[in-house]
Amino acid sequence: MGGLPNLYEFDRWAGTLQENMVQVLSNVMQQALPQAQVIGHPWHSSVQPDYEVILYISRFDRQSDHIKLQARWSLVEQRKGRLLRLDQTVIETSANGGGIEAGVKASSDAVQILAREIAAQLQTLLADQR
Repeated sequence: MGGLPNLYEFDRWAGTLQENMVQVLSNVMQQALPQAQVIGHPWHSSVQPDYEVILYISRFDRQSDHIKLQARWSLVEQRKGRLLRLDQTVIETSANGGGIEAGVKASSDAVQILAREIAAQLQTLLADQR
């Protein structure tokens, strides 16, 4: 009999999943792109970025001992309103162990891999723009 997933009353995120993902993505991308200034959305209305990464997460879940993250992303040159890149990334990480901590670690690893992959593509695209 299929039932509802287990809900753990005392194991909760410190913030929303979206806020945490934006923070991790921004931090990892800033490390990977030290010459750029990476700002997570939402940004102040006075900030006008040169480029914007638009990210849509279509899947982010745990199946047994694996985390699967599927995302579509695009890079837009803001001033010209021009789409520079549209891509899709699928990442699977292993949750070594069945506990919550292993799942959280594998989830964090997947988000970091996604950020590094996007940053690597951006590095190439931005170098070609110059």
